[in-house]
Amino acid sequence: MRFIRQVFDMLGYSPFDDLSNHANLCMKSIEILREIFERNDLSKVEELNEIEKEADRIKTKIMNNISSLILPVNRFKIYNLITIQDNIINTCKDLASFLKIRRIDLSNFRPLIEKIVEMSNEYKSLYNSLKEIVLKAFIKSEVDKVYERIRRIERIRDEYERLDIEVMRDLFRNKSPEDLIFIREIGSYFGRIVENISNSAKAFGFMLR
Repeated sequence: MRFIRQVFDMLGYSPFDDLSNHANLCMKSIEILREIFERNDLSKVEELNEIEKEADRIKTKIMNNISSLILPVNRFKIYNLITIQDNIINTCKDLASFLKIRRIDLSNFRPLIEKIVEMSNEYKSLYNSLKEIVLKAFIKSEVDKVYERIRRIERIRDEYERLDIEVMRDLFRNKSPEDLIFIREIGSYFGRIVENISNSAKAFGFMLR
């Protein structure tokens, strides 16, 4: 049971700790995005830039260290997960930067960002269970709990897609052509964030197989 933990203690490095740290930055970037939309406040864009830089450092550290490690999972699945997961932060930063182009009332997007936060919280639960999975040597009962959380993330994604239609229908009313283009682009960024979370969750589950 403790063999995997003892191996990491002996080698002095566990990629799972850094994967969790990277995921926490992803969740933080989504929280900052929520603040931007709730308060119509673009002052936090620079904070997202700093988060992206820190996430890149963690990603590089993982890739540099796992090439020579004996791991309980395929290292290429870890590469895949960290690469897809990194897209969450990148897309949040890109959206925040895009918002500087034109000033509109961002609070109207609140239902969508709240659903993204709900999805993000479920994603965070995957990493809350990761330490237990490692401690218990990837036993099937613990891994099965992860797959149920991934299915919940997929259900929230489906809920988001239905909500997106309703919110966008309201937002498109009585808008200028320029505003319509801008709103549609924001919706596109949101869709990418949702897909990034969904794909990261799938990659997390794939890593454990």
